[in-house]
Amino acid sequence: MGSEMCIRDSARTVWQLADVHLQLSYAEGASIFARCLRERRFGARAPASGGRAPRGGGGGGGGGGVPRWAFGAAGPFGDDYCDSPPRLLDEALAHINASHATSVDRSLRPLVLLTGDLVMSGAGGRSPVSDEAVLAAPEAVAAALARHLPAARVFPLWGNHDLLPYNTHTGAAGAASLAVQRAFAPWAGDVAARELGERGYYAVDLSTDLGLSATHAESQRAPRVLLIALNTVLFSPSNSAAHSADGLLAARAHLGWLGDHLRKLNASGGSAILAGHEPPGADWYTSRERRAPVESWWIPAHAFEYARLVSRHAAVVALQAFGHTHADEVRIVAPPSAAGTDDGGTRAGGDHDGGANLARTPAPAAETAGRAPEPTVAFVAPPLTPYGSAFNPAVRAYAFDVRARGADGGGGAGSGARSAPRLLQLRDFTQWVLLLESSNALNRSFWQVEYSATRAYGLADMSARSWLAAIGRMHEPRSVELLRYVAHANVWDQGRERFHSIDGARAMLCGAQHVEPGAFARCRDDATGALRAPPRARHGDVLPSAGSLEDEGRSAMFPTLPRGVTLAATG
Repeated sequence: MGSEMCIRDSARTVWQLADVHLQLSYAEGASIFARCLRERRFGARAPASGGRAPRGGGGGGGGGGVPRWAFGAAGPFGDDYCDSPPRLLDEALAHINASHATSVDRSLRPLVLLTGDLVMSGAGGRSPVSDEAVLAAPEAVAAALARHLPAARVFPLWGNHDLLPYNTHTGAAGAASLAVQRAFAPWAGDVAARELGERGYYAVDLSTDLGLSATHAESQRAPRVLLIALNTVLFSPSNSAAHSADGLLAARAHLGWLGDHLRKLNASGGSAILAGHEPPGADWYTSRERRAPVESWWIPAHAFEYARLVSRHAAVVALQAFGHTHADEVRIVAPPSAAGTDDGGTRAGGDHDGGANLARTPAPAAETAGRAPEPTVAFVAPPLTPYGSAFNPAVRAYAFDVRARGADGGGGAGSGARSAPRLLQLRDFTQWVLLLESSNALNRSFWQVEYSATRAYGLADMSARSWLAAIGRMHEPRSVELLRYVAHANVWDQGRERFHSIDGARAMLCGAQHVEPGAFARCRDDATGALRAPPRARHGDVLPSAGSLEDEGRSAMFPTLPRGVTLAATG
């Protein structure tokens, strides 16, 4: 009773920076071709004759088959043929600091999730960069944090680009571990930084950071809020070590550790924020063609076990936050079917057992007694880097109610069930973007709210039930929600065509709705739905508001300056 009285309803914010990909070699005004394109093929993305110059600057001549636009100058805040310049990271952290200073929880320390891939991506987004660049990135990010968020709590995670050797982890300390421990101990804590370095995952009690009183936080019997930082590299089929005996044992230990934490939180009435780099589910774009093999971000057996755990403890899970795909997505993590890893296939190593015995291990009786599994929602945030996919660099703010007592009793995010009040419930998220073209043109950062999830999609709450209803509406002809989802998915990348075909749109929605490879494939291959290809939008169009169906054919997001947009300018 005493600890219960120490808890009061309040609002808290947790920020996410996904896929920073810091390019320490970036030089404003330098040739984009010389400094950024490296060995990329650029024919596929080169604009037609008369197309735009690079956002960083003007044209210049070309030769030897190199497009004219490739010789533009790199702008102060980056270009989508370059990774993040240090100034872009500085501006993002300064924006988080300024936003926190005016928020309702400004008396508390800012909380920031760094969900992997701090290191620049390398040639074509595939090859590793030098060892020196890998080791230098954590220190550079830590120095930026010291300049702009010295009082924050910041929680880093491994991404596939952050490791030495590249994209290889077996749960043991590697060459990058010491650099990460040294860089992030002041923000994440000594224990979390050491565990990140040694095995790649850790858990941190956020009760005090979220405003629960010291009396409550110090009580051994009181429910707690845990940040559970996942090492998704262990689950990735592109990690060659994940298929070794050591890799499979490490993944099994990791999932067992996760299950232990979720069971304890469920028993005590606590809550969890789960954060990782690669999300579970299909790489829907690569797998978009009908009847094509499904490539998955996780080894299906590990995704099966993860889905089993979070669906069994849905009321505990307040947030699942991921990155990696360089797109803005949601993923419904449904209770796995009895088929488990049926007919889906996987990315590299798809014929490997991949720990299937682990996936079929029965749940403990205490875990399943009296509770039906429920779907949850995983959120995939777009990147800070403008390279490769996203037009505008993005940061995301998740808004929570602490000890909220809503009409449904306050279940976990993604839980549609009525349940006892939980410590933490996700209320919404707001996505901020830096308007890259305008910021480069004026040499000043302009941040704008891109959208709020509940308002953009007409959600009653952030539960899986509400998101499934919204995805169902996206399948309807001339769906306004589909137009929004398409626009937000790539933070409005002008000229991208991948969403504007029936196959692409259907695969995107099936990827949101189904994490299991087999279920995704069946959804993708079903031609009986009413889905139609979304219309192409024109840059400068206005995204329709939640109630304006008459504008449903206009799907773009922001007008460019100077069209009267209210902007937050910094720098």
